[in-house]
Amino acid sequence: AMATVNIPSTCNDPQYRYKMPRLVSKKEGRGNGSKTCIVNMGDVARALKRPPQYTTKWFGNELGAQSTYTCKEGEGERSIVNGHHDTQVFQTLLDKFIEKYVLCQNCHLPEIDMYIKKGNIQAKCMACGWAGDLDNAHRLAAFITKNPPDETGLNIINQAEAAAGKMDKKQRREMKLKAKEEKREKNSDDEGEDEEEEEDDDSDVPKKKKKKDKKEKKEKKEDKEKKEKD
Repeated sequence: AMATVNIPSTCNDPQYRYKMPRLVSKKEGRGNGSKTCIVNMGDVARALKRPPQYTTKWFGNELGAQSTYTCKEGEGERSIVNGHHDTQVFQTLLDKFIEKYVLCQNCHLPEIDMYIKKGNIQAKCMACGWAGDLDNAHRLAAFITKNPPDETGLNIINQAEAAAGKMDKKQRREMKLKAKEEKREKNSDDEGEDEEEEEDDDSDVPKKKKKKDKKEKKEKKEDKEKKEKD
């Protein structure tokens, strides 16, 4: 079994139920090409319910070194910090990260859900209900706000994909409006024939008109049914 430590490792309560794997790191390369690979960054980050990109970036920031986190097909997860650093250094820095971004400011349990609101890093504690801001002044904060956590907290939202999604939504909305305009022009001389428009939150069709359309539709339907009965 993998050796585990408490979250944070400075907590020495043997009964403590919040555990994470002990960090494992491996020095690679030499001279200018020297770097340290945090072998189990993914597992550790998952135990903290934080994206591994945050912890990797944190190490880089704190050590004044370049850091990269990649997860490629065939390669698996690679968390790299430039230069040679001892495992204990990473463990100590990780505890600092945990204090700032994993533990509740009130009850000090690692039970907070982190999210970005109006460009601020905020959190809510699932254990005691505390809610408030986390450290927005640290260098890492800018990275977190630019790369917000997803619903699970385990990954970052891919901004490019999210932006593309938004764009699609915007384009779809514009296309929809355009279609509506054309339809409206076509039907302006024939109001009654207007098909009911799709109900949509951002629809700009006044409610009254919808009600009118609905009413007309209903009356038409009733007439039709009457005719069929006759």
